Amino acid sequence: MSRLIRSFTDLRARNNAGEDVDFGAFADKVVLVVNAQSSSSLPTTTVATPRPPRAHPTHRGLPTAASPCPPQFASEEPGTAADIKAFYVDAHKLPAASLMERVDVNGANTHEVYKFLKGTPELGEKIEWNFTKFVVGRDGQVLGRYPQRTKPKDFDKMFAEMFAQAES
Repeated sequence: MSRLIRSFTDLRARNNAGEDVDFGAFADKVVLVVNAQSSSSLPTTTVATPRPPRAHPTHRGLPTAASPCPPQFASEEPGTAADIKAFYVDAHKLPAASLMERVDVNGANTHEVYKFLKGTPELGEKIEWNFTKFVVGRDGQVLGRYPQRTKPKDFDKMFAEMFAQAES
């Protein structure tokens, strides 16, 4: 029998080290989810993940779940788990706990995390390319979907508003 998924926090996945991650740990947090590719031809400004403004008094960090996907997009994730970790954790300073295992984001084997993220018509069914970003609100529901070329600075206003709301 499959579990009923009503919220992002009902989900589970494995991290890059093969350990189970219960997304209940993200309860009451804004979370960024990215389908990532370590060997992408996109610039590193696209690889970098947006962060909430550090100067904001309610800043508590932004949990990020980066999920490399198998070669669904021009074979841009051919490396091993160690190669992927070296790229994201060592070179781009993504926290190791944020790096998830490779998962399918489209097709018959779409991981349940991406089924949930793409679960409403307005968010669209198919992920077209690497670095599609989803922002999940404190209530565990998807707030938005952002295309690959969305840069970290483009999130500044949205995060400032979210953290201001949390303050009130």
